[in-house]
Amino acid sequence: MIGHRGASALEPENTIPSFKRAASVGAWGDEADIYVLKDGNIVVFHDADVERMTNGVGEIKSMNLVEVKALNIDSGNNICNYNNLKIPTLDEYLSCCVENKLTPVIEFKVVNVEKVKEIVDKIKKYGLEDNAIIISTSHEWIKYIREYSDKIHFQYLSDITRENINLLKKYGNYGIDIKVDKVTKDKVDLAHLNGAKVNVWTVNNKDDIKKLTDMGVDMITSDLGF
Repeated sequence: MIGHRGASALEPENTIPSFKRAASVGAWGDEADIYVLKDGNIVVFHDADVERMTNGVGEIKSMNLVEVKALNIDSGNNICNYNNLKIPTLDEYLSCCVENKLTPVIEFKVVNVEKVKEIVDKIKKYGLEDNAIIISTSHEWIKYIREYSDKIHFQYLSDITRENINLLKKYGNYGIDIKVDKVTKDKVDLAHLNGAKVNVWTVNNKDDIKKLTDMGVDMITSDLGF
């Protein structure tokens, strides 16, 4: 089980409390979204604009770290329990994963190719290279990741097809992150026959979890509210 933006059904998404809560309810991994800011710092946030989740406005990629840390998260589940809750940096997220024995599952939102080495180096710094996962809606990130690490697992956010498998298979250590309404037993079998892991998102129903487990999927991403 992977917590989707942490335990986002229980705590404000993509925050340290959310990541810790995922660990406390038994998650194996924590999915988080990352943006590169205009000053080169890397933070954990989902939306392009900060308005939905914070007391600020504007595109997060156009801000620097001082500006981002001046924002308060003022939305999300059980936000009433928090004052001055902040957007975490990638380092804070990785440190939280280490402290709580969680596998980091990092989704690239807005990332520059030039930043891939820095991201990989940070993962290595925290001793997480052997179990870290990077996911993206662009399959091309795997070729840049492989310049610096064969150990980091890459997952393509897409459907399980022979075409997608062929895009990734030559790079090794890969998987497909497929939406719950697209997955079938035949697709899971196709992925496994080609050495791919299968991660299914976003699953918030116990009956669906049982069906997916019976299909043999490797990972299930959930808001963890059940």
